[in-house]
Amino acid sequence: MLTIAIVAAAVLAAAAAAYLVSLRVRPWWPCRACRGGGKTRDRIWKRATGTCPKCGGRGRRPRLGIRVLNPDRARLMRAAKGTHKKADRRLR
Repeated sequence: MLTIAIVAAAVLAAAAAAYLVSLRVRPWWPCRACRGGGKTRDRIWKRATGTCPKCGGRGRRPRLGIRVLNPDRARLMRAAKGTHKKADRRLR
């Protein structure tokens, strides 16, 4: 019985470590509202587009783990919400 608990704890620790590594590698998630495009279409006028209100036109949002484990970093990510993808490319 003790070995099952040890194995379960090891598996949980490995899964948690893998999740933390994945947060470090890929902290952003595609925005659901605009499907990663940064623009949304109007419901009535189908050709009308605008900046996505959820991601601010970036097409990506911080993942839940970043928002929970590192709120300061998530706050900085949200502060850059108003910038556009082209502006992000210029800063690189």
